[in-house]
Amino acid sequence: GCGLQLFQQLCGINTVIYYSATILKNAGFPPDQAIWLVCVPFGVNFLATFIGLYAVEKLGRKLLLIVSFFGVTIALIVLAVGFLLSVKYSPDLNGNGNMTVTYLNGSTVLDECQQYSICEDCILNDKCGYCFDENNAGATTCLLALDDDEDLYSTYGRCAKNASLWPARPTQDVKWAYGYCPTDYTWMAVLGLALF
Repeated sequence: GCGLQLFQQLCGINTVIYYSATILKNAGFPPDQAIWLVCVPFGVNFLATFIGLYAVEKLGRKLLLIVSFFGVTIALIVLAVGFLLSVKYSPDLNGNGNMTVTYLNGSTVLDECQQYSICEDCILNDKCGYCFDENNAGATTCLLALDDDEDLYSTYGRCAKNASLWPARPTQDVKWAYGYCPTDYTWMAVLGLALF
């Protein structure tokens, strides 16, 4: 009995619940969406409690423990595969390299963020963020994040607070991603958390 309680706590559900918004952000959701998407695993966890109460009386603890062990294993595999695919298919920066950013006087912006060729490498640097156009896959850039508003703006370029001062004028579809890369595999994190 005591061992089951110990393993229930050591499986990590409390950590997953506590950090689920961060997990979803790291999987590729914007912070404002990640905060609301945590309702999915929370809701499933709440409803599964009632299913567990019913099932423990009908199936017994031993069978329920074995089934839940396999369920947790499958959930963690889904999460791991989702993160692996997100990193493997991280968006390129401007196709095969970073887009050149220039000041109004024509001189090229050179900083540590300009060295990266994929989004994943860009966001691993705490000073950088990913600027992209939802309708133009070739218009992607790794830019220096604004010190005071790193979640909202870059220091320069199309995703800057004063983007109209830069030669490449922004469109409504330009997005700033600080700390995450949008990918086609973000849904796997939600599924993995819900299964967990």
